[in-house]
Amino acid sequence: MKVVLATLVAAAVVVAGAAPATAATNADRKLAALQKQVASLSKQVTSLKKQVKTLNTKTTRAQDSAEAGIVLTFCTIAVTGDTFQNTWDAISTMPGHPTFGQRQAIDDRSTCDALRVPRQPTLVPPTISPFTALLALAGQAGPVPTPGAYAPFLPEWR
Repeated sequence: MKVVLATLVAAAVVVAGAAPATAATNADRKLAALQKQVASLSKQVTSLKKQVKTLNTKTTRAQDSAEAGIVLTFCTIAVTGDTFQNTWDAISTMPGHPTFGQRQAIDDRSTCDALRVPRQPTLVPPTISPFTALLALAGQAGPVPTPGAYAPFLPEWR
């Protein structure tokens, strides 16, 4: 009986000693798995940060290009309006032709000045030089405009 009791006590000691070792091994496995997940997520975060930076750059370029297009359009409309009015003024001075009435001011919000495109609001007969300047400007290949370069002309779109 003493031998059986001693064997049970010895077995209990062995089992009690083995249980913490097993628990420690499970905890170590879980910790290693979590560390692996953190490393993987860290790589994903780094990759996503690069993507966000790239998309922000592309968005800024797209916005600047859109602003440049709007400024170019404002100037084109003003130059076209000047040309029509100058043509009408020339026709109005011819004997027997209709009079087109008062000339209307066209506000281009100084976009043509910013683009260095000459306007001819009172040149009769009109010339194509403003259109040539616009075409030369539109055909230029160059760097993307400075971010916000056209903001002074487009305050309500910012």
